[in-house]
Parts: sequence; structure tokens; C-alpha cells
Amino acid sequence: MIPKDKSDSEAVARLKAASEERVAPLVPTLLEWLQDINWPVARPIAEVLREHPTELVEPIRAVLNGDDDIWKFWVLAEVVLPGEGELRLALESEVLRIVNHPTPGEVDEEVHLIARDVLFVVVYNDHG
Repeated sequence: MIPKDKSDSEAVARLKAASEERVAPLVPTLLEWLQDINWPVARPIAEVLREHPTELVEPIRAVLNGDDDIWKFWVLAEVVLPGEGELRLALESEVLRIVNHPTPGEVDEEVHLIARDVLFVVVYNDHG
């Protein structure tokens, strides 16, 4: 279920058909495929990940507290923003930190801008 390479659509098909119990332990590894959204498997994996918001919180928190700013951008744009409200609410403090105190790298990669969009949805939709 974990792609062998960036074009391994067969692994993604197996992943889409898998049960939540089988996908949950793979979440941290699957998130790594979002480091480059141009890989053919990246967006389909993001779609699968959005279906598992509870398992995503800690692995995404680790990404947002890390130093790979491009990865942060894609995780926010492809998983958190279009994902479940409970996921956005669980990551609200990390998103708020990025909006209010972005690192120079987060500014360079416009992570603070996508974080602002996430925060907007949190404030206007999720706290509603």
C-alpha cells in the first residue's frame, strides 16, 4: 500500500481499498509522499489521508513543527485545508503560530499564507 516510486498507482489503488485499521499505522510514511505534490501519487494519497483525520493529528503536528517548509505548505494545502473540521481544530495552535510568527523559510515558501487560509476556515466554519 506504500508506493515504491512516485508513479506507483497500483499501491495507491490498494491503499484506497484498505480498511482504516490497515491505513492508520501507515499515515506517517504516507505523509512523506506529500513532500512533492508533483509526484503522480501525491494527490491521491492526500485524498486517502483526509479520510483518517484522527490518525493525522500527531504526524501533521510533527511536520508543522519541523523545518521542511515546502512539505508544510503541501500538507496544509492538500490535507488540512480541505480536510475535516476536527483536524483543523486539533492543529489550530500550530497554524496560529505559523500565521502570527512565521519563520523566514515559512515566509519564503508562503506557508504563512496557506496557514492564514486554514485559520480563516477554522474561525468561520469550524468554531461555528
